[in-house]
Amino acid sequence: EDSLQMARRLAAANPTSAEAQRDVVVSLVKLAGIEGSSVRWADALREMQGMKDRGVLAPSDERFLEMLRQIVAAEK
Repeated sequence: EDSLQMARRLAAANPTSAEAQRDVVVSLVKLAGIEGSSVRWADALREMQGMKDRGVLAPSDERFLEMLRQIVAAEK
């Protein structure tokens, strides 16, 4: 979770950087995949959807947004 905090700080310092914002999502995805983690797939989806809403989601990352939507839908 230290890497998530570091990624969040870098993303906050660079709000228009798709790479910095994506690093937050990558950290969330890694943590969501760990059994017992407090991070959920929905957290990664929420972060990535926020990127899209703010206009910083790279077009090449749209497929990952859809994958996260599918994962979260399957969890329900």
